[in-house]
Amino acid sequence: TNVARLLQWRPRISLAGQLAIILLSFAGGYLLFNAGKSGQKQQLTELSGQVHELKQTMMLAMLENSSASERIKAVSFTHEIKHADSEVIQALLSTLNNDPNVNVRLSTLDALTQMAKNPDVRTGLVQSITRQDSPMMQLAIAETMLKLQETRSVKPLRQLLKQKNLE
Repeated sequence: TNVARLLQWRPRISLAGQLAIILLSFAGGYLLFNAGKSGQKQQLTELSGQVHELKQTMMLAMLENSSASERIKAVSFTHEIKHADSEVIQALLSTLNNDPNVNVRLSTLDALTQMAKNPDVRTGLVQSITRQDSPMMQLAIAETMLKLQETRSVKPLRQLLKQKNLE
């Protein structure tokens, strides 16, 4: 009889108590699920940052390559870099002004034009006008300044026009 009484004994929980348990269960599950999501978002953000840094480092290393085609590939990596830091911008400006291959410089000008919202890039492009000795580069940079409507380029372009050996 004691066993029968134990088997028949059930805890009586009111309807409000049952609803409270259900709601607490859902809330706990929701919190656990979202805690896992925020951890994943943080890991994804960190991984994305590391990939971004790796692309920049690889691009900078490839710019030092003796092969012009490898340097052009390096410049093309900038299209995959969302926010180029000052080191990348300076490397591209140096390539624009100093690379012996005109095709590399033209590719670099194109890459820098894509970053023209950055004031450092615009300043570097303006300063680069008088450093260009190739007629192709002079024409390309003049067209770029016109496209960007960069008024600071007027004076350097006038200086360029005054050169006696200008083609």
